[in-house]
Amino acid sequence: MLIGPLRGDQPAEPLLVELAAQVLENWRSAEMERRRGLWMRHFRLQNQDKIPVKCAVFDYYDLVWQQLIPEDTLHFTAGLRRELEIQLRIKLERFARLRDDDVIWPTLWGRVDRGRGPSSGGEAQEADEDSLWGLPLRVEQTEDAGGAYRPLPPIREEADLERLHAPRPLPRPREEQRLTEEMNALTGGTLPAKVATDELHYGPYEWAVRLRGAQQLLYDAYDRPAWLHRLMARIAEGMVSYHRERQALGMFDAEESLPRVHVPYDEVSPEHAQQLSAAWCYAHAQSAASLGPAMYAEFVQPYNAKIAALFSKVYYHGCEDLGRKAAIIRDLPHLAYFHVSPWTRLAEVIEALGDRPVVLEVHAHPTEVLFTYNADEMRGELRRRIAEARGTVFDLKLCDIQTIRGAEGRLEMWTDVAMEESVR
Repeated sequence: MLIGPLRGDQPAEPLLVELAAQVLENWRSAEMERRRGLWMRHFRLQNQDKIPVKCAVFDYYDLVWQQLIPEDTLHFTAGLRRELEIQLRIKLERFARLRDDDVIWPTLWGRVDRGRGPSSGGEAQEADEDSLWGLPLRVEQTEDAGGAYRPLPPIREEADLERLHAPRPLPRPREEQRLTEEMNALTGGTLPAKVATDELHYGPYEWAVRLRGAQQLLYDAYDRPAWLHRLMARIAEGMVSYHRERQALGMFDAEESLPRVHVPYDEVSPEHAQQLSAAWCYAHAQSAASLGPAMYAEFVQPYNAKIAALFSKVYYHGCEDLGRKAAIIRDLPHLAYFHVSPWTRLAEVIEALGDRPVVLEVHAHPTEVLFTYNADEMRGELRRRIAEARGTVFDLKLCDIQTIRGAEGRLEMWTDVAMEESVR
């Protein structure tokens, strides 16, 4: 949530206080306690009588939530009140609609941009998009909601690499404190309110794509491999220094580090909550899908490993077929959770991981579930996946959902079927 102009002291907003109280009630419920325990034991590789199930939808107001919570049903039309109402309604709708094992955190999140923040007159200044890597990060896009867009990579010539500088976190203590206070005031202080500060995430190759371009990187791997290694090293070293500096400045929060779409719950003690070494890392390189295993091992794995080494547990996500790369990825430091897409042979991953103690995220086919399968076909796919995963610690997941137009009721149908099949 990127917060716009903030004004002076805000009185409590009755509707937001009421919604926050409902979220808190859900968080404190016996059902949510059951779910938290389920996932904590799961990530400790304990065999249980139930396979954890999650139907993952994003936690921001995307096209899915715009269909489930239409704009005209929202009470507030703009500003911080609207952003808070959206967060709260998503949490409540998620709990009521999708009866899976997901843990719905009570925390409300805000963000202050890299610009100078609200001016004395109350108008937000434009963010300095070029200040992160020292190069312009521009995008062309259509005006349609959810329409196509095209990033414009700024590294066009080899010499442009010299213009790249290491990113630095930008502390904004006054603005962040003010934002937190306003969030607390509007909701009556019912729920935790925090400011998100991570602007980089954990994928060096994805930043290479953003800065150089996916197609150009494929040529670089053949035409100038030494230069590509320089680019990857510069990016990875910059990301490592960025996250270490965030920690040193007290800007890191282990809860923010949880890939909230994919790691539903893990417990971090308060005394370690601001330490990288106590947190999860979301490792990925989906844009490297076109690289074969040898090129992946050369140009991606060493740089992902530099990031992964900072953290306590690593979740590896890849929507592509990772079967031939799993034997490489298994050597990531602290690998704890591995995404098995519908396009990846589960048996191949199990064999490649060998005796490495890793939880498997076994993913249903989202397109088939949403637009083809009936309930019996969903059940058949789930039973096949469960049989294939037998003997491992795994969960059942449906995610990568961008729209439910024309698939109304399918999320609920899959969740109900999966919950039935998840009892051993």
